[in-house]
Amino acid sequence: VEAVSQVPLGATQVRLRRITNSHRGVSDLSGVKKLWAYGVNQDFLQEISALREIEVLYMEKVTASNLSAVNALPLLRSLSVIGAPKITDLSWLPMQLTLRSLAIENAKAIHDLTPLSRLTHLTALAVEGSMWTPMQVASLEPLSALRHLQFLFMTNLRVKDQSLRAL
Repeated sequence: VEAVSQVPLGATQVRLRRITNSHRGVSDLSGVKKLWAYGVNQDFLQEISALREIEVLYMEKVTASNLSAVNALPLLRSLSVIGAPKITDLSWLPMQLTLRSLAIENAKAIHDLTPLSRLTHLTALAVEGSMWTPMQVASLEPLSALRHLQFLFMTNLRVKDQSLRAL
């Protein structure tokens, strides 16, 4: 949908493409467990952070510059952040023990994966550049702490130290 008013009453899964302020009222959708959000600015993200039942959050075309609001989602199991040009680091990463899968795609300003090492409970991780622009990171060493990892997806990723030893 393109407006909160189009979301059926009692919906648990919502796919919302923000057009100007069409996201206003998302915070009232208290039963939503899975949200696919497109065009996520800072205001939209603040509304999303009020959805305490969210387990799966997919955000694409993210113009928000601070993603720390995802830490307010206590049941978050899966987080995808696709196309986030204003994000320069991963210090905002959610620390919920419920988080099992994380995808970061086309966030070309991120070069340090060190904060990933704190997410030792992850079972799935995707770190990738865009189709045409590689994501350039210093090292894969932080991934060596992810002992429960079962799935790793890396596409169009350039590693400065050129080492796969951490894997």
